[in-house]
Amino acid sequence: MARIKYIKIENIKGIKKQNFPFELIPNKPTIFVASNGFGKSSFATAFNAMNRNRIKLEENEQHELNEANQPIIKVGYSENNRDVQELSATSGSNEIFKEFDVQVIRNPIQAKHTKKNMGRFTAVSSYMCVPPIILIDKIPKKQKSPYSFTNCRRWFGNNGKVLPNISSDLNDSNLVSQISRKIDLSKLIQVKPTKAIQALQSEINQLKGTKGTIIGAISQDQIDPLRSVKRLKRLALILERFGSSYDTKAEYYLSAIQIVQTFKSNVKAFKAYCNYCTYCFDEARLKESFEVLKPTWKKIKPTKIKDQLILDFPEAQHISNGERDILCFTAMLIKAGSRLNGEKCILIIDEIFDYLDDANLVSAQYYLTKMIKKFKENKRQLYPIILTHLNPCYFKNFCFKDQKVHYLEKKDKRHDRKVHDLIVKRSDPSVKDHLGRHYLHFHSADVDLTQQFATLGLDSSICTSQTFKQHIFNELKNYLSNQNYDPVSVCCAIRVKIEELVYDHLDPAYQPNFLDTNKTANKLIFAEENGLNIPSPFFLLGIIYNEAMHFPPTQDNFTPLFSKLNNQTIRHMIEEVIDWQFQQGIASKT
Repeated sequence: MARIKYIKIENIKGIKKQNFPFELIPNKPTIFVASNGFGKSSFATAFNAMNRNRIKLEENEQHELNEANQPIIKVGYSENNRDVQELSATSGSNEIFKEFDVQVIRNPIQAKHTKKNMGRFTAVSSYMCVPPIILIDKIPKKQKSPYSFTNCRRWFGNNGKVLPNISSDLNDSNLVSQISRKIDLSKLIQVKPTKAIQALQSEINQLKGTKGTIIGAISQDQIDPLRSVKRLKRLALILERFGSSYDTKAEYYLSAIQIVQTFKSNVKAFKAYCNYCTYCFDEARLKESFEVLKPTWKKIKPTKIKDQLILDFPEAQHISNGERDILCFTAMLIKAGSRLNGEKCILIIDEIFDYLDDANLVSAQYYLTKMIKKFKENKRQLYPIILTHLNPCYFKNFCFKDQKVHYLEKKDKRHDRKVHDLIVKRSDPSVKDHLGRHYLHFHSADVDLTQQFATLGLDSSICTSQTFKQHIFNELKNYLSNQNYDPVSVCCAIRVKIEELVYDHLDPAYQPNFLDTNKTANKLIFAEENGLNIPSPFFLLGIIYNEAMHFPPTQDNFTPLFSKLNNQTIRHMIEEVIDWQFQQGIASKT
């Protein structure tokens, strides 16, 4: 079992040089989280630009739009915890393809518009649509199998009778497609494989007896030279897995060398037949996959149009936005699955999950989970990488089993764990009520929890509500002056400051009830009901500061907070809240 240890990308779109040192475990979803603008789409572009031979970038995908910036992708992986092997792809080569099939899923939804001439002016209306998804680029012409059992026996020599008849095997589109995708038969007609095959022919043709006697007399030593040819061994294993069953290993190799000979006799015809069988297998698999969706989307099915197999979508007025989004994702997932044929496969999903509603987000995970399950059952390895700006730890609809979450925007910042540790232990009965009332919310009275902090191992420098408040406000000051800051403390400070500002501007008669009201949002509503006009940023920032008030103790709680606080709009909103007290206070309703 292989584990991907790292991915490195250079000179692709917005990425100059970036290392992603995250371990990817096969058949487990890996979620890469980063804010918009970090370069997630550049990551997806890198893999999407790879073909089997090289990286081929469009002009607008070149880093800094400069073709002199040569693209490089490197994948480090380890088989069964052995030494890490590094594979690379460049504009001139692709080693990654030898080990990994790669597919990228992106949202194909497009905006279109129609124009209507209204006489003196033109009315334009816009709508979102899904263009037809091409499942198979070109449908090949029907071909007959070029295999002839008679010709193979004649080619083999005196004891051609030992050869199995593999006509039924080569009529199986699944088996032929496996051979076509996984074996470069042109390498098996070169000198070394040819000599190994001829040596076996010569030895077998010298034996005497019935077919069964001769097959039984073929020794392991005679087969070993064929085993030493890597592609020939792989071909025999494919025949063993997908073809007819035989009693001896020798018969699988005797089947394999017939395929090599058939290919050698007419390369063009054999390639055309493989291409046709691959199409037949893919078409059957795609139609079977879409049959599963019939109860939900009865009109959606693959259709042959000219020389392509296409999935056409209903017009916008016949399908809801939610149905369109999940159907589009499912179609792209099925298409990707039909093209991931290797033993090790990388699937990248670029931000599609970010725009699904709750129900369809669950549906999308269901379909992806089914794909992973199928890979497991077939003893294959799928590495699903989901690129998103949503933090799965705070969006409950991200509920993959055993999902791995990695934050791409690692900040070299100071992590002050004083407040973090306090929040982790906030539910302890000895401090729960006081922390909730006097520390993590604004309160005019001071509280001293020195003894409780000592018992819980919390930092004594913030054991009173006053020293705690002073600490978090200092961190907020650091944040606003672009110095190193603790994001958890800043989030606490924002909430306490908002409540303090509202409290100070509230009629004194209502202040006691304000302090007794639970939750910041409820406090703000209470204040509005009693004469204050609360600015919208006071409410909106709850999305930020509430995130820091509850989090698991075993995960990275700092990186997602840094990401949000570094957003320029969020920073501006915080500055607006803090400056409010100096400029105009909180305007009373009139």
